[in-house]
Amino acid sequence: MKALVNHKYGSLKKLNVEEVPTPSIKSNEVLVKVKAVSINDWDLGMIKGSPFVNRMQAGLFKPKLQILGSDVAGVVVSVGSEVTKFRIGDRVYGDLSNNQFGGFAEYTATYEKHLCHMPESMPFDIAAAIPQAGMLAYQALYDFIEIRDGMRILINGAGGGVGTYAVQMLRDLNVHLTGVDAEVKREMLFSMGYDAFKDYKKVDFTKQADKYDLIIDCKTNKSLSKYAKVLNDNGMYITIGGDMLKVIRILLGSKSLEKKYGRKYNCVQLSTNRNLPEINQLYEEGKLTSIIDPRRFTLLSGREAMTYYASGEHLGKVLIVIEE
Repeated sequence: MKALVNHKYGSLKKLNVEEVPTPSIKSNEVLVKVKAVSINDWDLGMIKGSPFVNRMQAGLFKPKLQILGSDVAGVVVSVGSEVTKFRIGDRVYGDLSNNQFGGFAEYTATYEKHLCHMPESMPFDIAAAIPQAGMLAYQALYDFIEIRDGMRILINGAGGGVGTYAVQMLRDLNVHLTGVDAEVKREMLFSMGYDAFKDYKKVDFTKQADKYDLIIDCKTNKSLSKYAKVLNDNGMYITIGGDMLKVIRILLGSKSLEKKYGRKYNCVQLSTNRNLPEINQLYEEGKLTSIIDPRRFTLLSGREAMTYYASGEHLGKVLIVIEE
């Protein structure tokens, strides 16, 4: 089979499409023919080997995870003898980041617990965009705080996957939603339902007078004290990723940060695939879909796809279509 392979940390130019053996499956695994896969920050960080903490999972000195790609959608083509959830021909999707990735390939093997059935009406590209970003958005909104009418919410990095799912989840609620991102994403965010927009290249939202009840941060690229200044009393800051050292500080020291700054700090510790059934229901009710960048890539143009994703100019999710 063909796969996008990374043999050495560093430049994205080192990514190559190669012929590799098709995975064999264990008795409790399934083999999936990948139809589409989306790109996430973890993929980019593990290919570059930066920040260094990524190497704890990907390999200390050279990549042991040479085929990345976690968010896949495809068709089950083989099942192990102990598999009970799926049959050959089932349409499935899921986040494989807890199972050694492997999505940037024509086939991938994984444990059945890492997959979920797709709704019959859901296309493969819509499904492949959902797992990681959809779960981060859902868990940020529902695991820590009760969203109330009138809340003022800001999402930093609003034009990527998390922000485009979150606005749809909030659509039926009476909240004021501000998006922070690059100017190129302004029109898209307003069309989706954002009430205000801030171009991060022109303004620093932590230095403005506006205050918020909830900040969901996809970038975590500012001093933690600055976020406290733009949160209302009893306001909450939630990070879903970004500067790894700041994320770790929040993860380990949320109580001390709350005591120091008088505001609540939380970190989404991703529960992979946990809420895909709820996402399926939202999709079937017509309340949620995937916002996918109009530029589409194939496995052969996977390096170009990763470079485009790294630019930060993409609208919503960036997809690699393995097979139409």
